[in-house]
Amino acid sequence: MSETDPAPVTPPEPPSWGWATRLRWLGLAVATLGLMPMAEWLGWHDSEFSLVGGLISYGLTFVVVAAVLGFPVFLIGCCLPHYQKRASWLLLCSFVAIICFGYSFSLSLPIKRQALHQVMARAEPLIIAIHRFEREHGNPPPNLAALVPDYLAAVPTPGIPTSREYYYRRPAPEDDLEGNLWMLDVNPPILGIGFDRFIYLPKQNYPREGWGGVLERMGTWAYVHE
Repeated sequence: MSETDPAPVTPPEPPSWGWATRLRWLGLAVATLGLMPMAEWLGWHDSEFSLVGGLISYGLTFVVVAAVLGFPVFLIGCCLPHYQKRASWLLLCSFVAIICFGYSFSLSLPIKRQALHQVMARAEPLIIAIHRFEREHGNPPPNLAALVPDYLAAVPTPGIPTSREYYYRRPAPEDDLEGNLWMLDVNPPILGIGFDRFIYLPKQNYPREGWGGVLERMGTWAYVHE
């Protein structure tokens, strides 16, 4: 090498990672296992902390998206000797985060289904009262308040933070409600982005798609996945 040749440039050494740092990243990945069921429970049951449940779900979504997007980057880093140790650990954390999130999502589903069944059970007296009114008057009530006090002592509520009442709808020109004369509608809590709905049609003739999403039949009701 001549005196005028530049010295070879070596990449800077990455900061060393102690076990404390490694375990923090791994702990963040494993935390997704329990946080999703907790966020689901808070969203359905606790009005004071339902916002906290939403923030937890958004945080988990961010972590998982970062893990998925970072997976190929860390995989490439494992092939580079200079970054191999750190990239391999981050690759492991990404894999653990994705697996734990998938499993925690399955753990949160029973919480959601139990809450939906409670919403259906609380609506039963209301549905019976609407049918009675319809039989006796020939038409459904103009609103739910018309059922009190002859048919109900008080209009029941769904009992969830995101819907203080059952929304009662009659057919409109832009929506004939599949031939039904009325519909009940509830806004369920959403962990993430979306505008799902939980609906009841008296004829129970739910289409496969409608109201901005795909319908999943749940007993006499249907859940609209946006």
